[in-house]
Amino acid sequence: SALIVDWRLGGIDGIDAVERMRHLDLSRLPTLILVTAYSDDLPLDRVDRAGISKIVTKPLTPSMLFEGVR
Repeated sequence: SALIVDWRLGGIDGIDAVERMRHLDLSRLPTLILVTAYSDDLPLDRVDRAGISKIVTKPLTPSMLFEGVR
């Protein structure tokens, strides 16, 4: 399974959303993919700490998402 989150969401960013999800009682975390149009501004230290395994830059295609979950 995979969770795809956008970095810049209204009121919360995608990294914060992933960090909050880690506090849930989940038996297994999905593959975490962060989508962004602002890759130059990404705080890569936060991305790493959150356990996000793939960053995909917009505009994206279905094949880009497929590669992210492989």
